[in-house]
Amino acid sequence: MDNAPRPNLWIAWMETLDGLGYITAGFSFLAVGMVVFAHAWYVFVTTFASGVLPAVLSLIHDLLLVIILLELFRTIINFLKTHVITLEPSCISASLPPLGAYLLPEPRLPMQSI
Repeated sequence: MDNAPRPNLWIAWMETLDGLGYITAGFSFLAVGMVVFAHAWYVFVTTFASGVLPAVLSLIHDLLLVIILLELFRTIINFLKTHVITLEPSCISASLPPLGAYLLPEPRLPMQSI
């Protein structure tokens, strides 16, 4: 009696659809990253004359977002190559938002005495 696992057509079909989903998500991250990159530089050039510091901080903020999107794209590429999800790019991306929070602090109301 042969105890080898039988190939299941449903599983093969679902794995193919899973791969196609990752491919479309990867291209979406790449396309959105390119659009954000172009828009960031356009906004930087148009607002540079009104204030250097706000224009530079806005550019840095947008470029950090582009880096995060490209890291997600790279994670998807690595998954499609190896079928293993590594957390290394995610750790890099997770360290960027706190850096952005220091570069672009939100306006805060002054502390009121109690």
